[in-house]
Amino acid sequence: MNIFIKITIGIIALAALLLAYFGYQFILVGDYKLVANEKYILLQNTNNSFNNVALIISLAIWFWVNIVIIKTKQLYWLIIPYLFGICSIALSAYFSNELFIFKKQNIKFDGSFSVGFIAAIFFIIIITVITVINFLVVKKVLQKKK
Repeated sequence: MNIFIKITIGIIALAALLLAYFGYQFILVGDYKLVANEKYILLQNTNNSFNNVALIISLAIWFWVNIVIIKTKQLYWLIIPYLFGICSIALSAYFSNELFIFKKQNIKFDGSFSVGFIAAIFFIIIITVITVINFLVVKKVLQKKK
C-alpha cells in the first residue's frame, strides 16, 4: 500500500475522532445542570468550537487529498473531503437546530426562526460545486503531467 494512502487513512481517522469529540462535547453540555442563560452560552460556544474545528479539518483534508490525487493519479479520493464536508455540515445544522430549540423552550423567545437546515442545504450545494471544480482542475493537471 502506498505511503500516501496510509497517511490519508490515518488523517481521516484522526479527523473523524476530533469531530466526534467536539460533537460529544455539545451533547455533554446539554446535560449540565445550569441556569438557562449560562447553558445557552456554553452550548453556543461548544457549537462554535465544533464549527471551527470542522472547517479547519475539512480544509486540511481537502488540501492533503489533492496532494494524494496528484501523487497517485486516482481521482476517486475527492469523495473523502466531499463526504467529510457533508457530514460536518449536517452535524452543524443539527447542533444549530438543537441550540435554537433550547433557546425557544428555555429563554425568552423573540419570534425568530431557525435557518440551520436552509443554510446546510446552501453549503452542501457550495461544497458540491467546489468539488466538481476541484475535480476538473485536478483532472486537467493530471492530463498535463502525462
